[in-house]
Amino acid sequence: PPYSPELNPDESVWSYLKHQRLGKMKIAGPDQLRKMALKILRSMKRTPSLIQSLFRHPELKYIMA
Repeated sequence: PPYSPELNPDESVWSYLKHQRLGKMKIAGPDQLRKMALKILRSMKRTPSLIQSLFRHPELKYIMA
């Protein structure tokens, strides 16, 4: 299908970033949004179990095969 976000593992990362972290912050502008997003992504890199959990969605099993 042309648009299938459930099959794209990046969408899980962005969804987590948006709904679990950035959505709870007050952002003053685009520069601060970029800075905070990069800070959160860097912290996610230090948590492999979090990254792995985002890829455990049943529709993403093709990645692990």
